[in-house]
Amino acid sequence: MNKYFLTIIITVAGLFMGHAQQDAQYTQYMYNTISVNPAYAGSRGVFSIAALHRSQWVGLDGAPTTQTLNFHTPVSDHVGLGLSVVNDEIGNGTNQDTYIDAAFSYTVNTSETGKLSFGLKAGGHLF
Repeated sequence: MNKYFLTIIITVAGLFMGHAQQDAQYTQYMYNTISVNPAYAGSRGVFSIAALHRSQWVGLDGAPTTQTLNFHTPVSDHVGLGLSVVNDEIGNGTNQDTYIDAAFSYTVNTSETGKLSFGLKAGGHLF
């Protein structure tokens, strides 16, 4: 009886198509810190721009590609602002996502050399 019930459940579940999303993947987080951590905005003390491209499984049809453009700058001694744009495509246009995020950071000096930063990120996703 249990085998019969399990077979029916697996068959019915297999009839339905599943859909899922996948976030953009990065292999070099050290070059893309503003997309991962909004508290990093303005922490370098100068206006900073970064552009990245990642191609996975090169040569295969529909292989994932990701492009990222971001910049961030300090506005004052304690406030930093940033913007990040990510374009992620999987499957020859089957799944293309564009993320636009704005970052705000506030930094508190904890000692002569130490700092503590807080970050806030707001953005939108175009599917």
